[in-house]
Amino acid sequence: MIFPGIDLGTTYSMMAHVNSYGQPALFPDVHNASQFRTPSVVYIGREGCLVGEAAEELLEDAPELPIARFVKARLSQTQWWHGDHQQRRWSAEGLSALIVRKFRFPDLGGNPVGTLDEGEGHSCPGFRMREILQGEFLEER
Repeated sequence: MIFPGIDLGTTYSMMAHVNSYGQPALFPDVHNASQFRTPSVVYIGREGCLVGEAAEELLEDAPELPIARFVKARLSQTQWWHGDHQQRRWSAEGLSALIVRKFRFPDLGGNPVGTLDEGEGHSCPGFRMREILQGEFLEER
């Protein structure tokens, strides 16, 4: 069983675990195995959901698009939400889960983080990772 350690950062996020040799090992990005951190930026719009560098690259071409940045700072603000193009409200926890899903567990055959049933290691008090990764990401209001 792997217990991930999650650094949900204000500007960048990373995940790690202790490998079978007792050494810390970083999880790579789902889309780019040579990257081990991702910008903590989320865009949800007609083009889809983009997280990390993909969201930042889109913003270079269209800086007027609404994005969610500094989500970690909003985790304690229960009334805060980010609206998408369909007027849905995304909580800080849901946006954080989208950021965390950018990492891949190499020891489990490369399955995305969201497919795990176990592991609640995280660095954010009150942040229930298992529920967020397996449940609904939208805040019902």
